Amino acid sequence: MGFPFGLTVPPGPKPPGTPGDCDALAAICEAYAQALGDKVHAAGRVHAVVGSELWTGRSANYINNAVSRWQDVVLPVRDALWDLATLLSRAADELASDQAAWQRRSDAYEDAVRDQNRRGRA
Repeated sequence: MGFPFGLTVPPGPKPPGTPGDCDALAAICEAYAQALGDKVHAAGRVHAVVGSELWTGRSANYINNAVSRWQDVVLPVRDALWDLATLLSRAADELASDQAAWQRRSDAYEDAVRDQNRRGRA
């Protein structure tokens, strides 16, 4: 069932949000992931120092175990942040595409309305 006078369907509401918001949040996630990666690298250096001849005994074991456990917890978080940043970048691309498609539909609808008004049948 079409609209009267051959008009096309109105485009509906514009997809909300801006791709820039998604990109900005992706950049924040990437920055946090990079910072965590730097901390893991620094913790690895602590692990290496403790494993050297400078540290011996039971305290070295406790420190090495604590660093290893911390790295085991942080590495999945870092990876999840990278994954989230990737998903947000994709969402920004999809949103930009959806908004461009909406704009094309909106322009086509407005052109059709203008044409009908020019003909005096609107």
